[in-house]
Amino acid sequence: MKYIAAIILIATLITMGLLYEPASKGEGEQAIYVNGRTVSRAELETKTHRQPALLGGRENITDSLITRELLIAEALRQQIDHEESFQEMLKNFYEQSLVSVLVQRQLAAISHTPTAAEIEAYQSLTGREISLELTPEEQQALSPDGADKGKAQLVTALFDELDLGVRMNILFMEEGQRSKPVKIFNDTYTITLKRISPKSVTGKTSDAATIRASISDYRREEIYANWLQGLRNRATVELAQDQNQYHSRDEEQ
Repeated sequence: MKYIAAIILIATLITMGLLYEPASKGEGEQAIYVNGRTVSRAELETKTHRQPALLGGRENITDSLITRELLIAEALRQQIDHEESFQEMLKNFYEQSLVSVLVQRQLAAISHTPTAAEIEAYQSLTGREISLELTPEEQQALSPDGADKGKAQLVTALFDELDLGVRMNILFMEEGQRSKPVKIFNDTYTITLKRISPKSVTGKTSDAATIRASISDYRREEIYANWLQGLRNRATVELAQDQNQYHSRDEEQ
């Protein structure tokens, strides 16, 4: 366990820039020597060029490397790296870094090009007054036929003022139609489209570029959410309080 912790410590410190690679033999003349660690002249030059002269240039980076090594040596002498709080901090940083890199890569891999039909439908609804009914998902479970409307919310607003998720889900709906469950903020609803004004009440229009960006952003978030839900569906999670379990449908069969 200590060996694994040491590996995580070294890897994390390198990632954070707290350690520098000592120059190996043959890499060039040594520029700095501190407590058995060395930095080659080539490495010092590289680090110096990365820092603007206004921030101190070579002299400042040399002093920073010496100070950093002295502080690391003192921290190790005091065995701070063995303290539970320090190891917990490293563990948190390690896990957060893993999650951050994964999410960034996943989002970077997602792309969506809005269709001409999506853009046209969005433009046609811009400035028009929309009346719709939002029914919480749990209410649908209690009364799937929609007979009990006790918790349903009637909303009347301009299309442009509706939540983006609502706008995207009513693009191709007709009056009287009901949507699939939609995530709005932190709750899930079904949308029943009641009425669409026959024409714009504001005369406002949106350019294709703005519409394209809005649709693309929403679809990318939707694809990411579906990917994340897939991870949930394939997982088995037990909550200690009541032993609730989340698992995929495949596991039920």
